[in-house]
Amino acid sequence: MPSSGDAYLYGRFFMKRTIDTLYGTHGSMGLDFACQNNNKTYTIGFAVEDPVQVIRIPGGDVCSLVSITYSDSVGGWAGTDPVPSKALSRAIHFEAGKAYYLGDFVGSFGYAGVNTLRWEVTDVRDDFLKTTREMKSIFHNLSAIPTENKTML
Repeated sequence: MPSSGDAYLYGRFFMKRTIDTLYGTHGSMGLDFACQNNNKTYTIGFAVEDPVQVIRIPGGDVCSLVSITYSDSVGGWAGTDPVPSKALSRAIHFEAGKAYYLGDFVGSFGYAGVNTLRWEVTDVRDDFLKTTREMKSIFHNLSAIPTENKTML
């Protein structure tokens, strides 16, 4: 059962495999949201499998996308960049007891040159109805929670 004091952020966060490493793993990335009331940052990670992700944050807070964090091919921290667009970093009030759709994101990890790795968000789409249906079928405890489209386009 979802907590009535929390809000939920969800979407599809798919990481394309563009290279394989010696270990058969790949780099990834996450979107970092900073919340004003509790002064904490929450990260939604990208995934190759099961890309529909949900995170819980305290309801009633105002949060904004502040950075993108990168991991290397073995899961270690590789860096953080500020959000490239003011439109993406807008402050959003997340009411308790609701789930907020952020969009369907595609990220990639690969080489930008000899021994130079590159991460990027290659696509963002609004597929609210389809992803919401999928989220509610995967996360049964959230199936009755009201949803709202807050696509980060």
